[in-house]
Amino acid sequence: MASPLLVSGRSGRSGHITLEALIISQIISSVTSSFWSPDSRMLLSGSKDSTLKIWDIGLRQLKQDLPGHADEVYAVDWSPDGERVVSGGKDKSLKLWVG
Repeated sequence: MASPLLVSGRSGRSGHITLEALIISQIISSVTSSFWSPDSRMLLSGSKDSTLKIWDIGLRQLKQDLPGHADEVYAVDWSPDGERVVSGGKDKSLKLWVG
């Protein structure tokens, strides 16, 4: 397990946070939408950086990065069988991803 880091904020408060949690907080700050896979093993996220990401929760790692939108991704969802994902974004496009 990672050693906690001491962090402090402008308010003068301080606390401990692991490096893993710090990295995750940076990822989360750009996420605009997320949705669990039908089997709850994967998490799909859409981001301000115009990408979708599929996260393997069990392995705690990025499984797939799906670039393709020209701007922020606003909404994401899985098909009921978990084989496809759909996304919509600020670029006014709807994309179907088959994998």
